Parts: sequence; C-alpha cells; structure tokens
Amino acid sequence: MIALNVLQKKFWQQKTRLDKALKSLLPQISRNKIQSLIEEGKILVDGKKIQDPSFKVRPGVSLTIFLPEETKQQEGKYFITIQPLILYEDDYLLAINKPPGLVVHPAAGHKEDTLVDYLLKEKPEIAEAVYDKKNPVSLLRPGLIHRLDKDTSGVIIIAKNQQVLKEMAKKVEKRQIQKHYLSLLLGELKEPILLNKPLAREKTNRFKMAINKNGKEAITYFFPEKIFYFKKTPLTLANIQPYTGRTHQIRAHALFLNLPVLGDKLYSTSLSQKISEELGAKRQLLHAQSLIFKHPVTKKELVITAPLPKDFSDIMKKIDKTENK
Repeated sequence: MIALNVLQKKFWQQKTRLDKALKSLLPQISRNKIQSLIEEGKILVDGKKIQDPSFKVRPGVSLTIFLPEETKQQEGKYFITIQPLILYEDDYLLAINKPPGLVVHPAAGHKEDTLVDYLLKEKPEIAEAVYDKKNPVSLLRPGLIHRLDKDTSGVIIIAKNQQVLKEMAKKVEKRQIQKHYLSLLLGELKEPILLNKPLAREKTNRFKMAINKNGKEAITYFFPEKIFYFKKTPLTLANIQPYTGRTHQIRAHALFLNLPVLGDKLYSTSLSQKISEELGAKRQLLHAQSLIFKHPVTKKELVITAPLPKDFSDIMKKIDKTENK
C-alpha cells in the first residue's frame, strides 16, 4: 500500500463530497475506483476512517489516501490523441519531441490525454521517477525535469528513475542545460539581444506574465537567424536561449521587445494577430529545437535535436514563396 498524506486548502473552497474532492486531487484515478477506496475504508479524513462517498469535507482537511501498489498511476483513462515521438532513449533518460497541442501533465483544466498519460502507458517504470511519493502533485508529474506550454513543440527530457530525476533537477538549478528555441517573431531583430527583465503574474490576468521589478529573475538571449518580409512586413526567424525557466518567459520577453511570437494569442498585438491569421498560424510558433547537457550517469555531452513540426515548416515555406514572387 502507498499512503498519501495531503493537507488541502486550495482544491475546493466550500464543503464538497469526499469522492469529488478526491477526484480533483487524483484525476488519473476513475470515479468508481475512488468510491471503492472510500467504501473499503482506505480514506482517512483528519485521521478518521470515512466510508461514505457523499461525506462532506471542508476546505483545509487532512486526507490520508491508501492506494494499492498496483493502482499507483495506472488507473483511469490512458488515451492520447496526439502521439509524441521518441528522439533519444537509454536506461536513464528519455527525450520526446512533443507535438503542439499536447498538454504535458494533468492539471485543473486538463486532466487526461497528456504526455504523462502516454509515458505511464508506454513506459510504466517512469511512475517511480517522482520527487516525493507521498505528494499527490509529485505523483502527477513522474519523470518531468522541465515542461513546455501546450502549444509549444519540441524537445522535452524525461527521467526514468528518482535518482536521475534529482540529478537532472540539480542541472536545471545550476543552469547546466542549454536550451535552444526556434521562433518566428513579428518585426526586425537586427542584432542579438540579451534581455534581463524579471517576470511576475499580471494582477489583472493571472494567466499572463509581465515585466515586474519585484518579479523573479528572467534572462533570455535572442539571436536573429534570418529576416524575411511577408507582404512588406518584416519577420525574424530567431534562435532563442532562455537562461532561466520562468513561465511563458520567451513569449513575455518577446512581447516586451515588441517582437511578439507569431501565432501567440496571449502575448500579441493587433498587427501580430493580423499577420498570424494571414499566415495560418493557429498556435505560437515556438519550438524547443535542442537541449545540450552532460548525461547524469555517463557524463558524456548529449545534444538532442527535434525537427520542426509540419505546421511551423509549412508556414516557413509559405513565407519563402511570398518572398520569391
């Protein structure tokens, strides 16, 4: 048995049925299975066994959940509509080329059909690669060393065991993993720019990041690869290196420079929206092209590269044709 001890204060704001509360905590486990666990006496509320799924729990209660070993994260719906591609694999690491549109891990707004679902189905050993086996949030993110936004494509690295996960986390903390992104920006980036501007969540839109002197350090290097013209509007294909890993860092910094990522609906201008529509960019044209780091076990340098996805490459071809007319 695995015992998960949880003190919950944010998943529900008022008295809620116990089975619903547990489902919000463990979206990978089916509702029927959760009800069975309750009826079998596998759930403690503030240390007391509760066997009624309709029992109302208040915010902030302590929940103890006893999961059978075979359950772990194998319960629930493991169905994925967008298949990722494996770029590299050994006994310790797995590198995936994440397609655009694929959510990395279960969250409040998207509880299934994620990269984690795919990993647990195809590589079940990754279920052991978690920071804390007693933390339900950690259990929902097995193997994850870093993340990519839903509509960002490219390389994402997965650890296959807990020790490798922790070693890779140290590399992230020490900035020992080089990340190279390719992006199509609105505007003309004539020379490299190293931008050091702290980021914090906007007060009026908590889903959006903005420059804030009281925010967390955020450093991004923008390097122009090539400048194009689409209907006389300058566009820049840029190689972008984030030295820190803040939420939406590249997208927020690009907008600050008045070089918004084309296709980006959140960090956009009226002109970038117009050009994106004309190009047929339905998501942000941001691709994690390569990661460079020393292997945590062999100590050899790894360079893992992901080819551009079809939607991005098709838009580049469209721009080339327009320029050559």
